[in-house]
Order: sequence, then C-alpha cells, then structure tokens
Amino acid sequence: LFASASNADVPNVVTDIAPTHSLVSMIMKGIGEPKLLMKPNENPHDYRLRPSKAKALEQADIVFWIASGLTPSLVKTIPNIANSAESVELIKLEGTEILYMRENVAFVEDDHGHGAEHDEHDEHDEHDEHDEHDEHDEHKTVDPHAWLSINNGLNWLDKIANKLSILDPENKNQYQKNAQLAKLELSQTGKKIEKMLASKNDGNFLVYHDAYQYFEKSYNISPTGAVQLGDATDPSPAELIVLQNKVKELKIQCVFTNPQIDPRLLGSIFNDLNLEISTLDPIGIGLELGYNQYNNLLLEMGKAIAKCLKK
Repeated sequence: LFASASNADVPNVVTDIAPTHSLVSMIMKGIGEPKLLMKPNENPHDYRLRPSKAKALEQADIVFWIASGLTPSLVKTIPNIANSAESVELIKLEGTEILYMRENVAFVEDDHGHGAEHDEHDEHDEHDEHDEHDEHDEHKTVDPHAWLSINNGLNWLDKIANKLSILDPENKNQYQKNAQLAKLELSQTGKKIEKMLASKNDGNFLVYHDAYQYFEKSYNISPTGAVQLGDATDPSPAELIVLQNKVKELKIQCVFTNPQIDPRLLGSIFNDLNLEISTLDPIGIGLELGYNQYNNLLLEMGKAIAKCLKK
C-alpha cells in the first residue's frame, strides 16, 4: 500500500524521441518510467500523433522534447492535448549550445545556389532562457539535432532533474543523486569517444545528410562536405558527376549515411570510387530503449566514424 501511494505521486512524464527518453530515464531510475511518443524508426520531422499516444499526453504532468525544428507537429499538439502539462523544449534551456544549419557544406548546389565548399567557421551561440531566440530568424535556422552534443546532454540531465524535483519534491534527493551518477557515466562515455577519435580529425569524409555537426564539434572532427543540404532533394545526374569528381580530387575516405537512405542509391553514386560506406544513426534505431540508450547512441556513432576513418 505504501509503495502504491508513493508511485501515485510520481509525475506522468512524456518524451518525444528515444534519446530524450533515455536522458529522462536516467533521472527517474528507481522512481518511475517516462513514456515515449515516437518509435526510433519514426521520422520526427513529419510525426503525426497516434491515438494510442494521445492518452499519454492527456495525462502528462510534464513533456520533455528537443525542439520545434525537429518535431514541428508538437508545437500545437502539446498545448492542445497536454494543456495542463509543463512543456519543456530542451533546446531553449539555459546553457544549451546552439548551432545553425550550415549552408555551404554541399559539393552540389541546392535550389538556392548554395554549396561547393565546407565552412569551418560555424556560427553558434548559447541559449539563455530569457533570450528571444527563435528557431528561424532573418538569416539562419537553428540546427535541431542538439542532443548529439554531449555537453548539451550533460546540461540537460541537471535541468531535467531540477524540473522533476519541483514537480515531485518528495523524490528530489533521488533525482539529484541520479543526475550526478548519470553525468559521471556520460562523461566517461565522452572520454571513450575522445580516445576513439583522437587521430581522426584530419580524415576526409562525406555525410549524405548534414545532421551531425553537434557531434562533430564535440570531438573536433569535420566533414569535407555533404551530398544533401538540409532537406535538399537527391542530386541530379549532372550534379552526381560534380560530386564524383570532387570525391576523387579530395581523396575522400568514406561516406556516412543514415538508416533511412536506400543503400542502392549510395551504390549508384559511389561505385568504383573505393570508398567505405557506413551508417550514422542519430536516433538509435535498434538500440534498447531506456537508461543506456543515449550513452550507447553516442558510442556507436564514435565507433562508426573511427572504423570508417581507419588508416
């Protein structure tokens, strides 16, 4: 009876994607379990709420989600369905490192004429919760893949623990203890990745879709270019010739794709170029959900880059 009464007081917590779910699971260990809206294989950019998930939102006391630029549908869904819940958009929390979408990493031009060279001077900023930063301003768009920065993960663990401690003061000490342990484990993960990638910062590689700059910046690596910019369409036959010539000219070692890209498309682009083709998965499809998912996600990305850039 005592346990049931205690559990009844634990907040109902909802999260958007698997990495957010993992961060919150670390903080709630031994206390409760957060609910996950999106399966790892669902595309957050065009996510539509399933009826089975609407009930979780209706009952939520707090919703942790990454950014409106990642899941635009949640901008209206959360206030409409979870209208009594606190909405915590992690990318807007104080201390979050913000990077902006790069406009000149593509080897082929997009519809706006961008492309050709990689810009090593990415603009970035730190979000203050009192700032009026928007996801879109006059000149630049926030890159929403901010969970791929390990420093953001460390910062958010504290912020999540503080939010839950206010909602559930009886478990405050446990939330704070969990945060300290989770930060220690995540820091150790970061050191392992640093060791893996210590000699890889001069490797020539491509990304198919430019979505990994938070991870790149964390470990001082940088792609030579991208096949796509943002949501650009696949390159035309003429653009493929430009891309293939660039790959030969710059002696690219490997290309990283994501799980949604058809490997046959990559074969048509990179056949006969003596390239390693590997996958970088920013969500963690196939990884076990929960406490260890976020650490394992970052580790798997580090291993993939280290293996593809082996000398």
